[in-house]
Amino acid sequence: MLKTLTLTTALVMGATAAFASDIAIGVGQPDRGYEAFGKAMANSLSKAHNVTVVNYEGSDDISKAVCDGDVQVGIMQIDAIHARAKEGCTMRTIGNYGQEFAYLMVPPNSDIGDLHDLDGSSKILVDTEGSGTFLFWETIVGIENGPDGNKSTWSEAVPVADFSFLASTLAASSEIDAALFVTTTGSPELKELLAEGWELAKMSDKDINDQLHNGEVLYPRETAEIEGTGGWFSGDESAKSYVVRSFVTLSRDTSLDRRAFQDIARAAKRAEAAK
Repeated sequence: MLKTLTLTTALVMGATAAFASDIAIGVGQPDRGYEAFGKAMANSLSKAHNVTVVNYEGSDDISKAVCDGDVQVGIMQIDAIHARAKEGCTMRTIGNYGQEFAYLMVPPNSDIGDLHDLDGSSKILVDTEGSGTFLFWETIVGIENGPDGNKSTWSEAVPVADFSFLASTLAASSEIDAALFVTTTGSPELKELLAEGWELAKMSDKDINDQLHNGEVLYPRETAEIEGTGGWFSGDESAKSYVVRSFVTLSRDTSLDRRAFQDIARAAKRAEAAK
């Protein structure tokens, strides 16, 4: 009887240990899309795991946290996955967050209508270091100045790392000539800028078009719209630009934990369905 009781107790303790594990989910800035998605995942996982949601500046910082083992799960842009892979850190992609677009915005009466209108005298706002927008700019400049790029003058534009919500103030004080955003089609920031007379410029470059990740185009080229901004006949404001896809990833160690892997993948699927 004692032997049976001891065995049963051991089994219960073992099951409890296997059932509960610590999972930290790396997300972006507070009150933005990645955080909401991460919280939805955490809610699904909380019955079986000890879950925390950790805020970072953006995709670049999140990806580094996953690679460093600071978090087990990260929600991030594909270019962050691409950058870390080149450094030797391979993450396991287990869920789809969705997609955003790259928007090049210019202030009223600007002569800039296209990415190629930028040059070494241009100053472009690229959000804060560690953010997805900052990473996107670094990535496309790296592509353009890499071994297969033609080093167009737009890549010589001076990046200004500052908060994106300061775009109007920085433009008014001649500290920037353009602003880059990687965000959703319904972004309130973009709508506010359009209301102030800003315009949406085109983004196109052959070297960016040709960049691959795992055999597929890194940034698919599509029309980027800003929802709810056009008139009755004109429709939404739009311009040719790039799709920036985002995914849910796991650290290598976490991907080897069968139970955690399955639970996190299911939580990501539920969060995607509810989005």
